[in-house]
Amino acid sequence: MENRYPMEGVVTAILHDEAMNEIQVIAKDIRLEAGEMNATGYVANPTVTTVEIPFDREELVEILEESRFVTYKFRLSTKPDGEPVRLYSDYEISTKIVGQFNFSL
Repeated sequence: MENRYPMEGVVTAILHDEAMNEIQVIAKDIRLEAGEMNATGYVANPTVTTVEIPFDREELVEILEESRFVTYKFRLSTKPDGEPVRLYSDYEISTKIVGQFNFSL
């Protein structure tokens, strides 16, 4: 995840089926660091958080068969505490899901 907000917090990732029913929470309360502000108070460089989530074979097969969507819940707070920060229209939190698999035939 890349965080361009001057806010730290936690994120939870939830898998859903086609009808948006919750299947499984795959990551809970993962720490997200605040983007680093420059001297003018603008976050020019996002922070990057990488999370590795191992699955056993049966669990992975079930996830791949049933899940169609992932939602993220963020709980954020400004950094540094108690100081006002400006939010800009180009701030975002971006996510990328990458799978690495080992198969045996």
